[in-house]
Amino acid sequence: MGGLPKEYTAERNRLAAAANAGRGDLKKELRTIKTAQDKLVEAIIAGVPADQVKEKLAELDARRREVETELAAMAGPDPVRFHPSMAGTYRDRVGALIRGLGDATQMDLAKEALRGLIEAIILTPEPDGPGLVVDLQGALAGLLHLALGMSGEVGRNAQMRQMRWSPFSGQICGVAKLAR
Repeated sequence: MGGLPKEYTAERNRLAAAANAGRGDLKKELRTIKTAQDKLVEAIIAGVPADQVKEKLAELDARRREVETELAAMAGPDPVRFHPSMAGTYRDRVGALIRGLGDATQMDLAKEALRGLIEAIILTPEPDGPGLVVDLQGALAGLLHLALGMSGEVGRNAQMRQMRWSPFSGQICGVAKLAR
């Protein structure tokens, strides 16, 4: 497996930081614009003739609308960030699982490694026909979600902890559960 999990973690975190940097700059500019607008309004209240600040107030208002439009058009920040040690933990668990599956004397180690990646497997009847839907819950679900490049908004206070796979439809979908 090598350094792939570590590199993947670093790259995902780097991309998320780069995407959030531009968003942060726009939010800072928006705060600056609103502060300047407030100061101009206070100047008018203090007695400065409105004609003297009217043009600057109009410029600030136009820029404020542009920045708000840009922020609205940007994708929200990626809610998934990896802890730097996650790659090592994942590598250790998968390594233990592989070793345990290849050696009958280490089967208990393999079971423990699998339990560390999967919290629950829930089988429910397929709603549209015969068969079962497999719900996979745990850390492995979130990693599969990212590895498959699945999109979909997961709320700010939610984390991907469950994957659903139907062997009959061949589809995998993520289910967001609120973090507690």
